Amino acid sequence: MGHDWLSHFSAERTFIFDPALSHTHAPTHLTRWHQGALEGAEFFGSIRPIDDPIRFMESAVSLLGPMPDDATILFPPAPRRPLERQLMLAVCGFAKPDRVLTVEEHLHHPWPIGAEPCEIEATTPDIVIEATRRGHWLQCAQEGHIHRIELTREVRFRGGRFGSGRRLPPFTQWHENYLDKGSCDSLPDVKGLLVGLGRESGPDFGWAIAIGFKEEPLSLEVRSLVPPPLPVTVISLGRLRLDLSGKELETIAPWSV
Repeated sequence: MGHDWLSHFSAERTFIFDPALSHTHAPTHLTRWHQGALEGAEFFGSIRPIDDPIRFMESAVSLLGPMPDDATILFPPAPRRPLERQLMLAVCGFAKPDRVLTVEEHLHHPWPIGAEPCEIEATTPDIVIEATRRGHWLQCAQEGHIHRIELTREVRFRGGRFGSGRRLPPFTQWHENYLDKGSCDSLPDVKGLLVGLGRESGPDFGWAIAIGFKEEPLSLEVRSLVPPPLPVTVISLGRLRLDLSGKELETIAPWSV
C-alpha cells in the first residue's frame, strides 16, 4: 500500500511509518506531515522495521510526541512474523488511536481498540514503489557531494559495534584502538551502507551513502545530496547496502559492524 492510500483521509497530520515508501522524501525514514508538508523525519536506515526493531520503536515514539487529535498513521503492510506484529501493536498502543483499520486476517489481534476491516485497495504496484526508491539512491550516487568526515573525538557513531563487542557510543575505545594506529585496515567494510547525518541535539539533518574509511587523517568518506560544509557529530549506521547503480544489495545484521 502506498501514498495513494492517504488520499482517502483528510487528517491534519499524517505519520508514515513504512520506511519502504518514499514521496518527496527519501525512503528508509519515518516521517511526520502537516497538511501535506514534511514536518519531521527520523533516519531508520532500512526498508523493513524488523531489521532494527528498537530503532524503529524509538523513531516512531520520537515523531509521535504529544499525539494530535486529528492524525492518521500509515504502518507497513500487515506483518506476518510474530516480532513484526508485536512491534506494530506496541507502536499502535503508544499512539492510543480512535480507529484501527487492517486486513481481514489481522482483525482479531490485540489492538488497543477493536479493529475494522480495511476496504481500500492499494493502487500503487510494488514494482513502482521499488523503482521510486531506486531513483532516490541513484540520484545520490550520481549527483551527491563527496564529504570526508574526520573521526575526531567529537564524532559519535550510533547503531553499530565495529566488531569489538562494544556498543557505540561510547566512541573512545575504538577511537584509541584504530586512530592511534594510524590505520583503518581493521575497521569493517561499510561501503554502500546508508548512514544518517546529524548533530548531538536534534534529529538527523540528512543521509548519505558510505564510501569507506580513509587514512591520514582517519575519516569516513560519504556521498550525500547535502552540500558542504557538513557539520556532522553523529553518524547513524543503517542496515541497507547499495551498489553504485542504486540497487539494493543486502540488509546487514546490527552486530556485523
